[in-house]
Amino acid sequence: MKKILFFVAVVLLGSIPYTQAQTTYTIDFSYETLNNNCNVFASNVTVDNFVHQSTIGFPKFTGNPDYYVNLPCKRNSQSSQVGTEYQIKFPFKKNYKYQINAYYKGTIATSNDYYPVLALRLNPTALAHNTATNCAPGPGAVSLNYTGYAVSGSGFAWPQNPIINTPQPLAIDYESLSVAGYPAESPSASGTNAIQVRAIVITEFPPAPTNPVFTLPASVNITCGSASAQQFTITNVNNSTGISAYNWDLGSASNGWLYNGTPAPQNISTPGNTISLTPVCGATQQSVKAIVTVNGTNYSTNTMAVNYTLPSLSINGNAVIGSAENYNIAGLPCNASVAWSVTPAGLASLSCTNCDQTTLTAVANGNLTLSATVTACGQSQTITKNLSVCMSNSGVATNLTGTLSWVGTSYYGYTLNFTPVPGATSYHMEWFDVTNNSLLNTYPVPNPGYFYYYFSAGRTYKYRLAVETSCGTWGPYSAWSDLLQPPPASCANGPIGSTLSQSPGCNGSSGCTYTNLSWPAIAGALQYKIEYSIVNISAGIYLPTTTIYSSYPYASPNYSPLSGTGWTIQYRVAVNCSSAWGNFSGYSVRFFLQ
Repeated sequence: MKKILFFVAVVLLGSIPYTQAQTTYTIDFSYETLNNNCNVFASNVTVDNFVHQSTIGFPKFTGNPDYYVNLPCKRNSQSSQVGTEYQIKFPFKKNYKYQINAYYKGTIATSNDYYPVLALRLNPTALAHNTATNCAPGPGAVSLNYTGYAVSGSGFAWPQNPIINTPQPLAIDYESLSVAGYPAESPSASGTNAIQVRAIVITEFPPAPTNPVFTLPASVNITCGSASAQQFTITNVNNSTGISAYNWDLGSASNGWLYNGTPAPQNISTPGNTISLTPVCGATQQSVKAIVTVNGTNYSTNTMAVNYTLPSLSINGNAVIGSAENYNIAGLPCNASVAWSVTPAGLASLSCTNCDQTTLTAVANGNLTLSATVTACGQSQTITKNLSVCMSNSGVATNLTGTLSWVGTSYYGYTLNFTPVPGATSYHMEWFDVTNNSLLNTYPVPNPGYFYYYFSAGRTYKYRLAVETSCGTWGPYSAWSDLLQPPPASCANGPIGSTLSQSPGCNGSSGCTYTNLSWPAIAGALQYKIEYSIVNISAGIYLPTTTIYSSYPYASPNYSPLSGTGWTIQYRVAVNCSSAWGNFSGYSVRFFLQ
């Protein structure tokens, strides 16, 4: 029975005028022994070598004597329809043509109903598999998004024309074919209709054969002076078979290429479609083509031209000329020529105008542009570098002093004086904390007599200056100033911060709840105010700042037991000598508690 059905399908499809060799695949349910579950394709079911899966509703198989897959469907209203669908996992190929037909019939609930439609669709990606086996509620929602349709009749038959016919080759690959029972346009008045499918026939037409075509890139861009190997590949445009030789033609024996490290001959044979050639520095590389032998016939590629680009070039050398500076070209290709020039004239002189390297000697201060025109591989490129001529100013500031001119509760301010340098426009200051042995910062100083403030109280400082010239460069630093000492211990300013000391309580044992603070006594002091903070910087724990009072030059703050290591204390002291509090001292160093 299957053989008879296959023959009929071939006759029907063979009448379509295709000249390419074709392959016909027949999926026939005749004499299949599939399960009779309410969802026959709930699991993957292979019929004639192709996997079948349910996708909408519940297809059911009926065996002897009719052999078909039943696809119920019904139109509830003009805008609501339900149907049943399964998919065949078939690999539809890009650039192929297809004809698809079916051997099927329809059933109707009453004689007033219209026969339903068999609908087919190609799916770029396989649809979700409906693996349910409860078979409720029955047919599912379907929409008009199918590739082809065919109206059914009361008996099994082949449509006169294929249900799907692709006159143009497919633009993409498709993974499956959907087969669905779809309700007729008029609503059913009484019950559910169905499509019953016995066979599906897919005829595949491959692309028409084409003549061999082989190509190389139209051109290759080589960086001038590059010694990097270039790999060239022949493209087999039509995937032709029967290739027996690849022969490369480099134009002449003096072609400017190296092959396997030696000068390349004009003709080279390679076992594959790729060749690696290395440019000879300073030589002109000739164009490349190839001859490919297919089944004894030679086919020539296009000729690939060689184009050159200059590498990224820049001028090496200092941006400021003090007395004389050397300049050269970064990335200069081999066999390149260089022409140097400088504008405006009169600021610096060139030692050589046509050398790979030149020296600029300062003549007068000012800004200039150094230009270099590089010529190589038949191309020229001009690059520039902006420079400043700034002949060195060797002067340094002298007699650096600092007057403590403001004392705040936590900070000092200083007025800085020094002997200026003739011609200096400003000064660059380094401010050094002697107490903590650290460079705090750098600051601009426009002139002597400048006031600087917000330096932490109680510390000793020093500073030094460098001179800025008129063209923005810096001279050497001066010697350091004398030490700028904090004000002496007094009722007004408290003890000197560097004299604040501490000794651990409990002999430094873990879990101690106090520490001992002390400082030199201040004459006339009635009471001391101590502000302290306990922190564990490594653990990121900062306890609130606390203030305590003492009638003596010492105190022992109490605190809750501290867990772990890394706990420190830092404090400062203010003095009351006459019913009024003076400024706080500078802070102590940070002491470890345990």
